[in-house]
Amino acid sequence: MAVTVRQIMKSEIMGKARIVAGESGLDRVIRRVSFIDSPFTAEVLNEPGILMPGDFFISSFFVVKDNPDQMMEMLKLLLASESSGLCVISKLFSELPQVLIRFADEHNYPIVFINQDYPYGDMIRDILMLIVQDKEGMLIEMKLNDIVGLGKDEDKKVEEKMLKINNHFAKYVVAVYCRSFDLEDITTLVFLKNRINVIKEWLCVKFRDNILIILTFGRSDQDNINTKLKYVFNQLKQVSKRYMAGISTVGDLGKANRVIMEAMIASELKPRHDQDTVCYRDIGSYKFLLPLKDQPELLEFHDEIILPILEYDEKYKQNLMKTAVCFVDNDGDFSKTAEKMYLHENSVRYRLNKIMEILNFQDKNMAFYEQLFIAVKLHRILKGFEGDQTV
Repeated sequence: MAVTVRQIMKSEIMGKARIVAGESGLDRVIRRVSFIDSPFTAEVLNEPGILMPGDFFISSFFVVKDNPDQMMEMLKLLLASESSGLCVISKLFSELPQVLIRFADEHNYPIVFINQDYPYGDMIRDILMLIVQDKEGMLIEMKLNDIVGLGKDEDKKVEEKMLKINNHFAKYVVAVYCRSFDLEDITTLVFLKNRINVIKEWLCVKFRDNILIILTFGRSDQDNINTKLKYVFNQLKQVSKRYMAGISTVGDLGKANRVIMEAMIASELKPRHDQDTVCYRDIGSYKFLLPLKDQPELLEFHDEIILPILEYDEKYKQNLMKTAVCFVDNDGDFSKTAEKMYLHENSVRYRLNKIMEILNFQDKNMAFYEQLFIAVKLHRILKGFEGDQTV
Protein backbone atom coordinates (compact mmCIF):
# COMPACT_ATOMS: atom_id res chain seq x y z
CA MET A 1 0.00 0.00 0.00
CA ALA A 2 1.87 3.06 -1.27
CA VAL A 3 1.74 6.44 0.49
CA THR A 4 -0.76 8.76 -1.22
CA VAL A 5 -1.54 12.46 -0.98
CA ARG A 6 -4.85 11.52 0.64
CA GLN A 7 -3.05 9.62 3.36
CA ILE A 8 -0.63 12.37 4.28
CA MET A 9 -3.55 14.83 4.36
CA LYS A 10 -5.02 12.67 7.15
CA SER A 11 -1.75 12.55 9.04
CA GLU A 12 -0.46 14.75 11.83
CA ILE A 13 2.14 16.15 9.43
CA MET A 14 -0.53 17.94 7.41
CA GLY A 15 -2.96 18.54 10.24
CA LYS A 16 -3.29 22.27 9.48
CA ALA A 17 -3.05 21.99 5.70
CA ARG A 18 -6.01 22.58 3.38
CA ILE A 19 -6.72 21.36 -0.13
CA VAL A 20 -7.27 24.26 -2.53
CA ALA A 21 -7.42 22.39 -5.85
CA GLY A 22 -7.37 18.97 -7.49
CA GLU A 23 -9.15 17.13 -4.71
CA SER A 24 -10.11 14.28 -7.05
CA GLY A 25 -6.40 13.50 -7.48
CA LEU A 26 -5.68 12.76 -3.84
CA ASP A 27 -4.97 9.10 -4.57
CA ARG A 28 -1.78 9.98 -6.47
CA VAL A 29 1.16 8.02 -5.05
CA ILE A 30 4.06 9.88 -3.40
CA ARG A 31 7.46 8.34 -4.14
CA ARG A 32 9.75 11.27 -3.26
CA VAL A 33 9.38 14.64 -1.58
CA SER A 34 11.49 17.76 -2.04
CA PHE A 35 11.50 21.55 -1.87
CA ILE A 36 11.44 23.47 -5.13
CA ASP A 37 11.78 27.26 -5.34
CA SER A 38 14.20 27.81 -8.20
CA PRO A 39 13.26 28.67 -11.79
CA PHE A 40 13.34 25.78 -14.26
CA THR A 41 12.31 25.12 -17.86
CA ALA A 42 10.94 22.21 -19.86
CA GLU A 43 14.47 20.94 -20.48
CA VAL A 44 14.56 19.44 -16.98
CA LEU A 45 11.96 16.90 -18.09
CA ASN A 46 14.70 15.26 -20.14
CA GLU A 47 17.26 15.33 -17.33
CA PRO A 48 17.28 12.02 -15.44
CA GLY A 49 16.59 12.18 -11.72
CA ILE A 50 15.57 15.84 -11.46
CA LEU A 51 11.81 15.50 -11.88
CA MET A 52 10.42 12.00 -11.44
CA PRO A 53 6.94 10.42 -11.43
CA GLY A 54 5.56 10.45 -7.91
CA ASP A 55 7.48 13.52 -6.73
CA PHE A 56 5.63 15.59 -4.14
CA PHE A 57 6.85 19.18 -4.16
CA ILE A 58 6.88 21.83 -1.45
CA SER A 59 7.25 25.44 -2.63
CA SER A 60 6.65 29.04 -1.61
CA PHE A 61 6.19 30.01 -5.30
CA PHE A 62 8.73 32.75 -4.57
CA VAL A 63 10.25 32.86 -8.07
CA VAL A 64 6.84 33.25 -9.73
CA LYS A 65 4.93 35.10 -7.02
CA ASP A 66 4.31 38.21 -9.16
CA ASN A 67 3.58 36.47 -12.45
CA PRO A 68 0.48 34.25 -12.79
CA ASP A 69 1.58 33.17 -16.28
CA GLN A 70 4.84 31.82 -14.89
CA MET A 71 2.91 30.11 -12.10
CA MET A 72 0.87 28.35 -14.77
CA GLU A 73 3.99 27.32 -16.71
CA MET A 74 5.52 25.94 -13.54
CA LEU A 75 2.34 24.03 -12.74
CA LYS A 76 2.18 22.59 -16.26
CA LEU A 77 5.77 21.36 -15.98
CA LEU A 78 5.06 19.71 -12.62
CA LEU A 79 2.01 18.01 -14.11
CA ALA A 80 4.00 16.89 -17.19
CA SER A 81 6.58 15.29 -14.90
CA GLU A 82 3.80 13.08 -13.44
CA SER A 83 4.43 14.42 -9.98
CA SER A 84 1.94 13.55 -7.27
CA GLY A 85 1.10 17.05 -6.01
CA LEU A 86 2.21 20.43 -4.74
CA CYS A 87 2.22 21.87 -1.24
CA VAL A 88 2.37 25.69 -1.23
CA ILE A 89 3.66 27.42 1.90
CA SER A 90 1.27 30.33 2.42
CA LYS A 91 3.94 32.92 3.12
CA LEU A 92 3.58 35.24 0.16
CA PHE A 93 -0.14 34.85 -0.57
CA SER A 94 -3.14 33.09 0.86
CA GLU A 95 -4.97 32.22 -2.36
CA LEU A 96 -3.97 30.96 -5.78
CA PRO A 97 -5.23 32.65 -8.98
CA GLN A 98 -8.51 31.07 -10.08
CA VAL A 99 -7.03 30.05 -13.42
CA LEU A 100 -4.51 27.80 -11.61
CA ILE A 101 -7.21 26.29 -9.45
CA ARG A 102 -9.35 25.48 -12.49
CA PHE A 103 -6.36 23.97 -14.29
CA ALA A 104 -5.47 21.77 -11.29
CA ASP A 105 -9.11 20.69 -10.90
CA GLU A 106 -9.37 19.80 -14.58
CA HIS A 107 -6.22 17.65 -14.40
CA ASN A 108 -6.87 16.13 -10.96
CA TYR A 109 -3.65 17.61 -9.64
CA PRO A 110 -3.78 18.21 -5.88
CA ILE A 111 -2.53 21.53 -4.54
CA VAL A 112 -2.31 22.03 -0.78
CA PHE A 113 -1.78 25.17 1.30
CA ILE A 114 0.01 24.93 4.61
CA ASN A 115 0.81 27.50 7.29
CA GLN A 116 4.06 29.41 6.79
CA ASP A 117 5.11 28.67 10.37
CA TYR A 118 5.41 24.94 9.71
CA PRO A 119 9.10 24.04 9.07
CA TYR A 120 9.19 22.48 5.61
CA GLY A 121 12.31 20.54 6.59
CA ASP A 122 10.26 18.69 9.20
CA MET A 123 7.55 18.03 6.62
CA ILE A 124 10.06 16.53 4.17
CA ARG A 125 11.57 14.39 6.94
CA ASP A 126 8.21 13.11 8.15
CA ILE A 127 6.85 12.28 4.69
CA LEU A 128 10.10 10.53 3.74
CA MET A 129 9.84 8.51 6.95
CA LEU A 130 6.34 7.40 5.96
CA ILE A 131 7.59 6.36 2.52
CA VAL A 132 10.47 4.37 4.04
CA GLN A 133 8.16 2.72 6.58
CA ASP A 134 5.72 1.84 3.81
CA LYS A 135 8.46 0.16 1.77
CA GLU A 136 9.69 -1.72 4.83
CA GLY A 137 6.12 -2.83 5.52
CA MET A 138 5.72 -4.08 1.95
CA LEU A 139 8.90 -6.16 2.26
CA ILE A 140 7.73 -7.67 5.56
CA GLU A 141 4.31 -8.42 4.04
CA MET A 142 5.98 -10.26 1.15
CA LYS A 143 8.03 -12.32 3.59
CA LEU A 144 4.96 -13.14 5.69
CA ASN A 145 3.04 -14.19 2.57
CA ASP A 146 5.88 -16.58 1.81
CA ILE A 147 5.77 -17.94 5.38
CA VAL A 148 2.00 -18.45 5.34
CA GLY A 149 2.36 -20.43 2.13
CA LEU A 150 4.73 -22.97 3.67
CA GLY A 151 3.49 -26.46 4.57
CA LYS A 152 2.62 -27.83 7.99
CA ASP A 153 5.80 -29.95 8.10
CA GLU A 154 8.18 -27.06 7.40
CA ASP A 155 8.55 -25.78 10.98
CA LYS A 156 12.30 -25.29 10.74
CA LYS A 157 12.00 -23.18 7.59
CA VAL A 158 9.13 -21.15 9.10
CA GLU A 159 11.19 -20.40 12.22
CA GLU A 160 14.22 -19.38 10.16
CA LYS A 161 12.17 -17.02 8.01
CA MET A 162 10.41 -15.51 11.04
CA LEU A 163 13.75 -14.78 12.68
CA LYS A 164 14.94 -13.08 9.50
CA ILE A 165 11.99 -10.69 9.86
CA ASN A 166 12.78 -10.07 13.54
CA ASN A 167 15.69 -11.81 15.24
CA HIS A 168 14.19 -10.91 18.63
CA PHE A 169 11.16 -13.18 18.16
CA ALA A 170 10.86 -15.59 21.10
CA LYS A 171 9.88 -19.28 21.32
CA TYR A 172 6.08 -19.01 21.47
CA VAL A 173 3.82 -16.98 19.21
CA VAL A 174 0.25 -15.63 19.21
CA ALA A 175 -1.27 -13.69 16.31
CA VAL A 176 -4.03 -11.08 16.32
CA TYR A 177 -5.61 -10.15 12.97
CA CYS A 178 -7.65 -6.95 13.01
CA ARG A 179 -10.31 -5.87 10.56
CA SER A 180 -12.53 -2.76 10.25
CA PHE A 181 -9.70 -0.21 10.38
CA ASP A 182 -9.46 2.62 7.89
CA LEU A 183 -5.92 2.15 6.61
CA GLU A 184 -6.37 5.13 4.31
CA ASP A 185 -5.86 7.06 7.52
CA ILE A 186 -2.14 6.44 7.79
CA THR A 187 -2.07 7.63 11.40
CA THR A 188 -3.89 4.44 12.47
CA LEU A 189 -1.08 2.12 11.46
CA VAL A 190 1.63 4.56 12.58
CA PHE A 191 0.03 4.82 16.05
CA LEU A 192 -0.26 1.05 16.45
CA LYS A 193 3.27 0.43 15.21
CA ASN A 194 4.59 2.97 17.72
CA ARG A 195 2.73 1.25 20.56
CA ILE A 196 3.33 -2.38 19.54
CA ASN A 197 6.74 -2.46 17.87
CA VAL A 198 8.34 -0.70 20.85
CA ILE A 199 8.40 -4.20 22.37
CA LYS A 200 11.24 -5.86 20.46
CA GLU A 201 9.68 -9.36 20.50
CA TRP A 202 6.47 -8.08 18.83
CA LEU A 203 5.51 -6.92 15.36
CA CYS A 204 2.61 -4.84 14.00
CA VAL A 205 2.32 -4.68 10.22
CA LYS A 206 -0.22 -4.25 7.45
CA PHE A 207 -0.98 -7.67 6.01
CA ARG A 208 -3.47 -8.37 3.22
CA ASP A 209 -5.23 -5.03 3.67
CA ASN A 210 -5.72 -5.42 7.40
CA ILE A 211 -3.54 -5.25 10.50
CA LEU A 212 -1.56 -8.23 11.76
CA ILE A 213 -0.03 -8.19 15.23
CA ILE A 214 2.47 -10.92 16.10
CA LEU A 215 3.29 -11.40 19.79
CA THR A 216 6.05 -13.73 20.91
CA PHE A 217 6.91 -14.93 24.41
CA GLY A 218 9.69 -16.81 26.13
CA ARG A 219 7.18 -19.01 27.97
CA SER A 220 3.66 -20.15 27.18
CA ASP A 221 2.10 -18.94 30.43
CA GLN A 222 -1.53 -18.18 29.53
CA ASP A 223 -2.01 -15.60 32.29
CA ASN A 224 0.99 -13.65 31.04
CA ILE A 225 -0.23 -13.92 27.44
CA ASN A 226 -3.71 -12.72 28.42
CA THR A 227 -2.20 -9.71 30.19
CA LYS A 228 -0.24 -8.78 27.07
CA LEU A 229 -3.28 -9.29 24.85
CA LYS A 230 -5.24 -6.93 27.09
CA TYR A 231 -2.56 -4.28 26.48
CA VAL A 232 -2.88 -4.82 22.71
CA PHE A 233 -6.66 -4.50 22.81
CA ASN A 234 -6.37 -1.26 24.78
CA GLN A 235 -4.19 0.13 21.98
CA LEU A 236 -6.70 -0.98 19.35
CA LYS A 237 -9.45 0.83 21.23
CA GLN A 238 -7.41 4.02 21.08
CA VAL A 239 -7.89 4.11 17.30
CA SER A 240 -11.28 2.43 16.96
CA LYS A 241 -14.06 2.01 19.51
CA ARG A 242 -15.46 -0.87 17.45
CA TYR A 243 -13.00 -3.22 15.79
CA MET A 244 -13.05 -6.91 14.91
CA ALA A 245 -10.07 -9.09 15.76
CA GLY A 246 -9.32 -12.79 15.49
CA ILE A 247 -6.96 -14.37 18.04
CA SER A 248 -4.96 -17.52 17.36
CA THR A 249 -3.97 -20.28 19.73
CA VAL A 250 -0.45 -20.31 21.18
CA GLY A 251 2.11 -22.08 18.99
CA ASP A 252 5.82 -22.60 18.60
CA LEU A 253 7.53 -20.01 16.41
CA GLY A 254 8.00 -22.73 13.79
CA LYS A 255 4.22 -22.90 13.49
CA ALA A 256 3.81 -19.17 12.92
CA ASN A 257 2.26 -19.84 9.49
CA ARG A 258 -0.51 -21.85 11.12
CA VAL A 259 -0.92 -19.31 13.94
CA ILE A 260 -1.32 -16.41 11.49
CA MET A 261 -3.92 -18.35 9.49
CA GLU A 262 -5.84 -19.16 12.68
CA ALA A 263 -6.09 -15.46 13.54
CA MET A 264 -7.21 -14.61 10.01
CA ILE A 265 -9.86 -17.33 10.01
CA ALA A 266 -11.22 -16.26 13.40
CA SER A 267 -11.33 -12.62 12.28
CA GLU A 268 -13.81 -13.49 9.54
CA LEU A 269 -16.47 -14.15 12.17
CA LYS A 270 -18.24 -11.10 13.49
CA PRO A 271 -18.02 -10.98 17.30
CA ARG A 272 -21.17 -10.99 19.37
CA HIS A 273 -22.64 -7.63 20.35
CA ASP A 274 -20.74 -7.34 23.62
CA GLN A 275 -17.36 -8.45 22.23
CA ASP A 276 -14.64 -7.21 19.88
CA THR A 277 -12.68 -10.44 19.49
CA VAL A 278 -13.12 -14.03 18.36
CA CYS A 279 -10.75 -16.76 19.56
CA TYR A 280 -9.86 -19.50 17.11
CA ARG A 281 -10.11 -22.16 19.81
CA ASP A 282 -13.81 -21.31 20.32
CA ILE A 283 -15.12 -21.34 16.73
CA GLY A 284 -15.81 -25.08 16.43
CA SER A 285 -16.81 -26.25 12.96
CA TYR A 286 -16.07 -22.81 11.52
CA LYS A 287 -12.42 -23.93 11.61
CA PHE A 288 -12.98 -26.06 8.52
CA LEU A 289 -15.96 -24.20 7.02
CA LEU A 290 -14.24 -20.84 6.64
CA PRO A 291 -11.20 -22.06 4.64
CA LEU A 292 -13.57 -23.98 2.34
CA LYS A 293 -16.29 -21.35 2.00
CA ASP A 294 -15.66 -20.71 -1.71
CA GLN A 295 -15.59 -24.35 -2.74
CA PRO A 296 -18.43 -25.09 -5.22
CA GLU A 297 -19.39 -28.30 -3.40
CA LEU A 298 -19.93 -26.39 -0.16
CA LEU A 299 -21.93 -23.66 -1.90
CA GLU A 300 -24.08 -26.33 -3.53
CA PHE A 301 -24.67 -27.96 -0.15
CA HIS A 302 -25.69 -24.57 1.29
CA ASP A 303 -28.22 -23.97 -1.46
CA GLU A 304 -29.73 -27.46 -1.13
CA ILE A 305 -30.52 -26.89 2.55
CA ILE A 306 -31.04 -23.14 2.95
CA LEU A 307 -32.81 -22.03 -0.24
CA PRO A 308 -35.93 -24.24 0.26
CA ILE A 309 -36.33 -22.82 3.79
CA LEU A 310 -36.01 -19.22 2.58
CA GLU A 311 -38.41 -19.87 -0.30
CA TYR A 312 -41.00 -21.31 2.11
CA ASP A 313 -40.64 -18.28 4.41
CA GLU A 314 -41.07 -15.93 1.48
CA LYS A 315 -44.11 -17.75 0.12
CA TYR A 316 -45.95 -18.28 3.40
CA LYS A 317 -44.59 -15.32 5.41
CA GLN A 318 -43.08 -17.57 8.07
CA ASN A 319 -39.95 -17.44 10.24
CA LEU A 320 -38.49 -20.89 9.77
CA MET A 321 -35.03 -19.62 8.91
CA LYS A 322 -34.91 -17.36 11.93
CA THR A 323 -35.96 -20.32 14.06
CA ALA A 324 -33.26 -22.53 12.54
CA VAL A 325 -30.60 -19.90 13.24
CA CYS A 326 -31.72 -19.45 16.84
CA PHE A 327 -31.89 -23.23 17.30
CA VAL A 328 -28.28 -23.59 16.12
CA ASP A 329 -27.20 -20.63 18.29
CA ASN A 330 -28.61 -22.41 21.32
CA ASP A 331 -26.92 -25.74 20.59
CA GLY A 332 -30.13 -27.48 19.60
CA ASP A 333 -31.85 -26.76 22.91
CA PHE A 334 -35.60 -26.44 22.24
CA SER A 335 -36.29 -24.80 25.60
CA LYS A 336 -33.63 -22.09 25.20
CA THR A 337 -34.67 -21.44 21.61
CA ALA A 338 -38.29 -20.98 22.70
CA GLU A 339 -37.21 -18.59 25.45
CA LYS A 340 -35.09 -16.51 23.07
CA MET A 341 -37.86 -16.28 20.48
CA TYR A 342 -40.70 -15.77 23.00
CA LEU A 343 -42.42 -18.90 21.73
CA HIS A 344 -43.86 -22.03 23.28
CA GLU A 345 -41.47 -24.95 23.05
CA ASN A 346 -44.02 -26.88 20.99
CA SER A 347 -44.02 -24.05 18.43
CA VAL A 348 -40.26 -24.42 18.02
CA ARG A 349 -40.64 -28.19 17.59
CA TYR A 350 -43.39 -27.63 15.01
CA ARG A 351 -41.18 -25.28 13.00
CA LEU A 352 -38.19 -27.64 13.07
CA ASN A 353 -40.44 -30.51 11.97
CA LYS A 354 -41.73 -28.32 9.14
CA ILE A 355 -38.13 -27.67 8.00
CA MET A 356 -37.48 -31.44 8.21
CA GLU A 357 -40.55 -32.01 6.02
CA ILE A 358 -39.54 -29.34 3.47
CA LEU A 359 -36.10 -30.94 3.13
CA ASN A 360 -37.47 -34.50 3.01
CA PHE A 361 -35.62 -35.59 6.14
CA GLN A 362 -38.50 -37.34 7.89
CA ASP A 363 -37.25 -40.24 10.02
CA LYS A 364 -33.64 -39.07 9.54
CA ASN A 365 -33.22 -37.02 12.69
CA MET A 366 -29.46 -37.33 13.08
CA ALA A 367 -28.72 -36.51 9.43
CA PHE A 368 -31.19 -33.60 9.53
CA TYR A 369 -29.73 -31.87 12.57
CA GLU A 370 -26.16 -32.50 11.44
CA GLN A 371 -26.75 -30.96 8.00
CA LEU A 372 -28.92 -28.13 9.32
CA PHE A 373 -26.21 -27.05 11.77
CA ILE A 374 -23.54 -27.03 9.07
CA ALA A 375 -25.78 -25.25 6.54
CA VAL A 376 -26.81 -22.52 9.00
CA LYS A 377 -23.21 -21.85 9.94
CA LEU A 378 -22.22 -21.73 6.30
CA HIS A 379 -25.10 -19.33 5.67
CA ARG A 380 -23.73 -17.04 8.36
CA ILE A 381 -20.31 -17.07 6.70
CA LEU A 382 -21.73 -16.27 3.26
CA LYS A 383 -23.87 -13.49 4.69
CA GLY A 384 -20.88 -12.07 6.53
CA PHE A 385 -22.08 -12.15 10.14
CA GLU A 386 -21.89 -14.23 13.27
CA GLY A 387 -23.68 -14.06 16.59
CA ASP A 388 -26.81 -12.31 15.34
CA GLN A 389 -30.26 -13.77 15.82
CA THR A 390 -31.62 -12.63 12.49
CA VAL A 391 -30.97 -13.61 8.91
